[in-house]
Amino acid sequence: IGTLPITGILAAITIPAYQDYTIRNQVAEGLNLAARHRAAVDGALADGWDWPDIQSEPLGLPIEQESPTLQSIEVVDGLVVITFAEVRSAGVAGRQLMLVPGLRENDEVVWVCGYAPVPDGVELTLNDHEEYSDVDPRYLPSTCRSR
Repeated sequence: IGTLPITGILAAITIPAYQDYTIRNQVAEGLNLAARHRAAVDGALADGWDWPDIQSEPLGLPIEQESPTLQSIEVVDGLVVITFAEVRSAGVAGRQLMLVPGLRENDEVVWVCGYAPVPDGVELTLNDHEEYSDVDPRYLPSTCRSR
């Protein structure tokens, strides 16, 4: 057996795995950068804002991102919408990941990411939340996937 076939087999295995790893890192970057948007929404709710008033502009949050991975992170009616840049990996290019807030009976804010199920006792601000994310679940952290 020559080294050329073995090298080809290894490349066929490692290149897709590396691409998946890269895409997962891009998603993680989007979620990390969205943390300040979630915190701003939490603060606005604590200050008594109504859902329709919770938008990026009044919160003083930039929409466009300086990351090559992200096109934008926008707050719309309290929802945090992460849109991935078109120029990056095909697995997430132009796709959106939605972070949906909800409230428990004690007014505690709970965030539901992507396709994750709604925790018991939480009323989300958006029905059928899982229909608004279109990132392939295999690239999402387990907390954003359906179980």
